[in-house]
Amino acid sequence: MKIISIFILVLAVSLVHATIYECEENGLKSYQQFPCKQGGKEFTPPKDISPEEQKAAVKKLDKDLAAMAE
Repeated sequence: MKIISIFILVLAVSLVHATIYECEENGLKSYQQFPCKQGGKEFTPPKDISPEEQKAAVKKLDKDLAAMAE
């Protein structure tokens, strides 16, 4: 039974992996799971970010969302 559980877990984790593409159009960067229409490159996100980087990202997102709401 353990072997079947481990096999299912490994299969589920392997299905989650997807290639991410970084695209730039009109000076704006975007990230998507499909290749870019023009140019672009594969993007590999960093493995971990520090708590300070996480807080900075949350602040930036909040600021960007507030600016969009105006």
